[in-house]
Amino acid sequence: MNRTKIPWATMSWNPVTGCSRISEGCKNCYAAAMNTRFGEKEWNGELTFHKKRLDEPIREKRPHRIFVCSVSDFFHENMDPDWQLAVYQTMNLAPWHTYIFLTKRAPSMEEQLHGSTLPTNWWYGVSAENQEQFMLRWVHLKDVPAAVRFVSVEPMLGPVDITSSVYPDWVIVGPENAGKQSRPCDPAWIDRLQKQCRALDIPFFDKREGLLWTRREIPTPRRIAA
Repeated sequence: MNRTKIPWATMSWNPVTGCSRISEGCKNCYAAAMNTRFGEKEWNGELTFHKKRLDEPIREKRPHRIFVCSVSDFFHENMDPDWQLAVYQTMNLAPWHTYIFLTKRAPSMEEQLHGSTLPTNWWYGVSAENQEQFMLRWVHLKDVPAAVRFVSVEPMLGPVDITSSVYPDWVIVGPENAGKQSRPCDPAWIDRLQKQCRALDIPFFDKREGLLWTRREIPTPRRIAA
């Protein structure tokens, strides 16, 4: 595992690498750029399983918030179920960590997790760059029996309204961070989303750098009904 610059996690763990673009939010993907920079495989949907990395959480004895597969998508259509099982088995052997999953492939996640009994230290989120993708993806997560179900609005390419029948347990937001290629994000979009979260008592994490961010909150896992 590695220390991560992603501020809502403390470590990243990548037992599987590789992915493919699925929506406009993927256009300037940092993981794809990193993949190319280090001479890895093309970002064409081919995934690689790194068996030697499986026991990394077990060897790290201090508790961490771990971003699982930060340079892949754990629910990618080419993900081998045996790889997923191996990852979950490791997580069960190191329950002192919090494991955070983030996907753009929400239907696959819902199909796999529906009706499951999930530990409270396994958190699941969907990425949504605009209102359309929020509506398309959140509907598949809102009923998943996870202790923390969250939405990462990053890169934020348009305003997002989260007021629906079931609210996320956590909202992360941030503009695109791709240097000169970054697409614009109106600060008013972030401010409005932050006000929605405050009114609904939802933990809010503003990823903007420097002095711009307003709140950086980490949720408390809710109790899951038996």
